[in-house]
Amino acid sequence: MTTAISIHAHDVLDLIYENNGKFDTQHLFQAMDDKFGQTATFCSCSAKGMSREELLQFLFMRDKITETNGKLSLNIGNKCDH
Repeated sequence: MTTAISIHAHDVLDLIYENNGKFDTQHLFQAMDDKFGQTATFCSCSAKGMSREELLQFLFMRDKITETNGKLSLNIGNKCDH
């Protein structure tokens, strides 16, 4: 039995930052699958067990990322550093 790993939202925010303004949602999900694996789940400081879709919604709701013309960008001012 394969155990899914839990990736912290900070790692996904770093991935978005490294590709700031280049990813649409589909490309972000592909990059997440490539980097973290298709069975990975995601967590934050306040939530656990999120799918990639749930994590993306979580990041939008907390204004950690924005979407302009279909491209995702990190909202640097709202990225925590802990």
